Amino acid sequence: MKTRTITLLLSLTLFVRLQLTAATKAIEYTATAFEDHYSLAYDELSKDLPSALEHADVAVTIADSIGSADELARSYYLLGYIYHIQDDIVNAFKYYVGASLFYEQLGDIVQYQKLLDNAVLIAHEYGVFVVGENFATKR
Repeated sequence: MKTRTITLLLSLTLFVRLQLTAATKAIEYTATAFEDHYSLAYDELSKDLPSALEHADVAVTIADSIGSADELARSYYLLGYIYHIQDDIVNAFKYYVGASLFYEQLGDIVQYQKLLDNAVLIAHEYGVFVVGENFATKR
């Protein structure tokens, strides 16, 4: 009976280790995929904005799937910047504010302030103000 219990415990321990190893590798793969898409989006900024937007969207999806506030903040900031370049002020404002909330949650006051500055810049530049559930409306 003792030998059977020990064998069962060893089998369970091995199973748990294998599951943890698989989960760790999946997280590492996902983090690598995030970095790949984030880097591709950043690299495409000056060459192909639609491609940059596509890669940034994928980066947001990946960051959201792993629940990483840091990666969500970075990818929201990048999306805000892409939309800002395209003069899509509503989406730029939306993503800048979203990124600022993640940076605030992370305690990164410098990035938080930069994003609020960007939102204020948009408000000043385009005559935009915040209204209820809509992020921005032209005057």
